Amino acid sequence: MILANFFRKKTEKEKTQKEKESYYGIIDKCAEKKEDFTIRNNADEHAVYVLKTLFMHAQNGVCIFIHGFNETIFNDHDLIMEAINFLKKPEARLRIAYNDINLNKEDILSGEFIRSILNPETKGKVEIWDASKICFPNGNHFFLNDRFGFRYEIEPRNAVANFGDKINGQKLFVIFANIVAKSDKILG
Repeated sequence: MILANFFRKKTEKEKTQKEKESYYGIIDKCAEKKEDFTIRNNADEHAVYVLKTLFMHAQNGVCIFIHGFNETIFNDHDLIMEAINFLKKPEARLRIAYNDINLNKEDILSGEFIRSILNPETKGKVEIWDASKICFPNGNHFFLNDRFGFRYEIEPRNAVANFGDKINGQKLFVIFANIVAKSDKILG
């Protein structure tokens, strides 16, 4: 019985690992080809992988509209490194808007993600806005790269990603521009 349980657990772990590799493979393929294909994205580890991939494939701009910095996602070392690598590109620009009414400028600037990406090399490339006065706290949050790759939260823990949807990417860019136009700039 013990041996049977051992093999069953090992088989389940292998199946989970294969599913994860297949899921990440789909993300990689779609990102590389800028393919217009919608991918469900529900777990924090999946969100981290999609965000890393969005940074990795961004050329000019990444826009992030979030409630606050979820540490499980934003404190991921690989995600931070991809954001830093993106910001090393000559035309790179990272724009962030958050809408958590309980966060202040010091909270945002002292978080690990922001502290890690801000350095003399990235000066002027990162902008942050407090959108808490104009946005509903439970609004749909999103990440956007170069106006066509995005991760869009339909509701908390339920999102979709797409790396080639230029129509909806442009719509998200317009929404983001409207959000920051009415928000208080705290950095940049």
